[in-house]
Amino acid sequence: MQRCWAPLPAGRPKFLRLKTQLQDALSHAQAALAPVSECVVCIDALASMALLPCGHRCVCAACAESLRGGVCPMCRGPVQGSVKIFDS
Repeated sequence: MQRCWAPLPAGRPKFLRLKTQLQDALSHAQAALAPVSECVVCIDALASMALLPCGHRCVCAACAESLRGGVCPMCRGPVQGSVKIFDS
């Protein structure tokens, strides 16, 4: 029972600090997993195409065709093709 009342070791983080850090990490993870909503090229249509080989889902079907043989607007890697992504 006396061990329950022993002082906390030095440097041990407080609960409130840990809670805040976990909430921040969760927010960042959710933002990273959120689907891209608009095409980064025309900023008008939904981003429904993934560019190959990099896999970035960042453009609509019309813009994907215009990028074939060009570079990805996200990573500047070569674009060899594209594939449509279907959301469930």
